[in-house]
Amino acid sequence: MTDWFVIRADASKEIGIGHVMRCLALAEWLYFNNVSSLLLTKFPNELIELKINQLKGKVIYLPESSSPPDNSYLHSKWLDGSEDDDAKLCRAAIEQEIQKIGKSPLFILVDHYALAAPWEKQLSQYAKTLVVDDLSDRPHACTWLVDQTFGKTEVDYLSLVPDEAQLLIGPQYALIRKEFTEAPASFQRSLPKADIKVLLSLGGVDKNNVTSRLLSFLENSRNIYKKKIVITVVTSNSNPNLEYLKVTISHMHNTSLLVDVNNMAELMANHDVCIGAAGSTSWERCVMSLPTLSIVLAENQKTISKNLAEVGAILDLGLVADITRARFFELFNSLINNVELYNSISKKSKTLCDGLGCQRIIEEVIN
Repeated sequence: MTDWFVIRADASKEIGIGHVMRCLALAEWLYFNNVSSLLLTKFPNELIELKINQLKGKVIYLPESSSPPDNSYLHSKWLDGSEDDDAKLCRAAIEQEIQKIGKSPLFILVDHYALAAPWEKQLSQYAKTLVVDDLSDRPHACTWLVDQTFGKTEVDYLSLVPDEAQLLIGPQYALIRKEFTEAPASFQRSLPKADIKVLLSLGGVDKNNVTSRLLSFLENSRNIYKKKIVITVVTSNSNPNLEYLKVTISHMHNTSLLVDVNNMAELMANHDVCIGAAGSTSWERCVMSLPTLSIVLAENQKTISKNLAEVGAILDLGLVADITRARFFELFNSLINNVELYNSISKKSKTLCDGLGCQRIIEEVIN
């Protein structure tokens, strides 16, 4: 592969791994279009290295910055150093790669809440920029902007991008891996009369160990539910509470733990209900028509969860700090026992996202 593109995104306990993972979803689709990827990132992560190696891509870890964060944006603290310094480090890395490969990148993909127009202008000499954003809270100097949030419109960004920028807004542009498009067209869900298989997945980090709290809700209410509950917890080695989870789950009935899986679509297909964070995996669950109790773990997830709940595509547990045992039991119990509600959520979620967002983005950016 001689064609290539650049990704600038970070993953950490504070940021999570979702930003990098959705960029790698696009990298996967481009890999099958004979385009390789270069990830510029700050913090080492074994799972991300494994994923990009599978795509025959490359990771360059940017050196520590010599300057403090700017505090120009709400999430400036996510960046190790100033925006200007980060741009200089990225420019040096890209120039080095251009010398090796002999050609410029097709485009630069940036998915970082601490980077905006000043950074993008400095990188524009190498290629056009594709921005992935959810917040619409800072200016951009880009050619394309993707916001996969359901309910967002172009109006949210008109004052933040150049007049000629192309806005790709809504879950029809959701960055989803190819595996989610490979489920049989005939696949349909039905609420089991006996065992209920529950998928509990709160992202790769879950720094506040919300998973353990929800497991206690489920375990302490088993004798109340009318059906047998079988739980699968999915997380990653980036989870700082992984060892605690292993011990907790070892003492639970009908509960298993999976780490760093590469078959999430299959797992979603084989489970009846999900308890999950209201982040990018919301769109994966929609593609798989998986009825979900959605939890807001971060500020940028509020809009997603609220909008999906309003159209009946999920049940919204709300902010994690506000979830009570009684509220959890009420929604979970209704979802696993109300056939009409279950079917309605499953069908509605399926209509919102078909999993072909990366294909549409590639058509706009490259083709």
